[in-house]
Amino acid sequence: MKEYMREDMDSRKIAILTLKKIWLAFVIAIVTAGLFLGIYLLKTKVFNGADVYRSDALYKIDFDDEKYDSTIIFYNDYTWNDVIDADIIAGKVAEKTGLSKEDIAAATSVPTMSDITLFHVYVDASDSSKAEAIQAGLEETLAEFADGEEGFVSITKWDQKKTYIYKDASHAGRVAVFGFVIGLIIGYIVVRFMVIIGQDTKEVNDEE
Repeated sequence: MKEYMREDMDSRKIAILTLKKIWLAFVIAIVTAGLFLGIYLLKTKVFNGADVYRSDALYKIDFDDEKYDSTIIFYNDYTWNDVIDADIIAGKVAEKTGLSKEDIAAATSVPTMSDITLFHVYVDASDSSKAEAIQAGLEETLAEFADGEEGFVSITKWDQKKTYIYKDASHAGRVAVFGFVIGLIIGYIVVRFMVIIGQDTKEVNDEE
């Protein structure tokens, strides 16, 4: 019984001492958040600091009414990225532009479609002329693709924005919060460990 009461008192004492030193956990959390944020900014602003030019074009798909249901199973917002990255599109655009198929695939992306008959194609490149050249090659190749593929009547460019410098959304806030949470967890473990070790050392000294 006495042993149980002693263990209970020790647990409470450790909890109280931990709370008294909890400020140290917050210090570690702040330092960790700063470290995470610094690494993120270094990566995004220094190593990936070059401007990225984006060509944004909107394409209109006219499906064959008789084969509409079967066609949209294979060509939708989940598959267009794969279609464009394949030889049938990226390979032919590469031939038209003098670039590699891998360059075309890396430069192009299709965001989620809100309308099955309309899709954007983003082309990101290190200079505006390269982005526009790839987009022009895509326009021609997509038209050829629709002419030769069952289920389509045509794919035509419906609209195109002026090429602009693309700024990716910053995730600095999320990175800092994530770093703070990780640091707080580590800080709590460190403080708890320090308190327990301190108590054990004190008990040994008292016994001596």
